[in-house]
Amino acid sequence: MLHNSLAAPWIFVGDFNAVLGAHEKRGRHLPPSTSCNDFLSLTNANLLLHLNTNDVQFTWNNGRLDSDYVFLRLDHAICNEAWTDFLGVTSCTALVWTHFDHYPFLVHLEFSLVRKTTSFKFFKT
Repeated sequence: MLHNSLAAPWIFVGDFNAVLGAHEKRGRHLPPSTSCNDFLSLTNANLLLHLNTNDVQFTWNNGRLDSDYVFLRLDHAICNEAWTDFLGVTSCTALVWTHFDHYPFLVHLEFSLVRKTTSFKFFKT
């Protein structure tokens, strides 16, 4: 398990080669449910946050225009709660698609000296 309540702020941005569910795929076949469940379980078990991506729903395509086309959201920005507590507002924008099969990401950080108050968490042992 990745979660540590004393963890430093961090963010992963990139190609996870996985989708969270059918809403992150367009194409003939549904994504494998085992893969989707594993990805979702990993992020949920570790209290990770998926940041929204502005402008584009899908971040990868197979380059086909016929009935074999596939569009997926393989690229994600995932952070821990310490990231949002420390940095405040973070957003992602998928930039204009070029000749690559992935859209480039731009991460916007809005750092503020005013700290967000975190909610108190009580864990009964």
